Amino acid sequence: MPTAAAAPMRKLIGLTMGPGWRKNIEGAIGGVAGCTHLRELVFNAATAAFQMIPHYRELERGGSPNPPGATGDRPPFYMGQCMSWSFEGPVVQRLAPQFYRGPVKKDA
Repeated sequence: MPTAAAAPMRKLIGLTMGPGWRKNIEGAIGGVAGCTHLRELVFNAATAAFQMIPHYRELERGGSPNPPGATGDRPPFYMGQCMSWSFEGPVVQRLAPQFYRGPVKKDA
């Protein structure tokens, strides 16, 4: 990363991924204060974090392998929002079989 782009990126340290995320990024590194390409990448970092961090933290604590946020028969908010968390995909089939909606393999 060019030295000129590194300094503005430090303004992102400590920002909270949540409501106002994009506005805060724009305020910190928007326009000529930062790099457009890096700003676009950082915008989407919150989405990726919200879809992977809760499950990772639960596994690290030695807790249930079931995705956090699931309540009873309701899947967590991030399921069904991307190909990795598709209700018909192998990740949901393996980590949260109660929410899996894909084809069931029959034993031969």
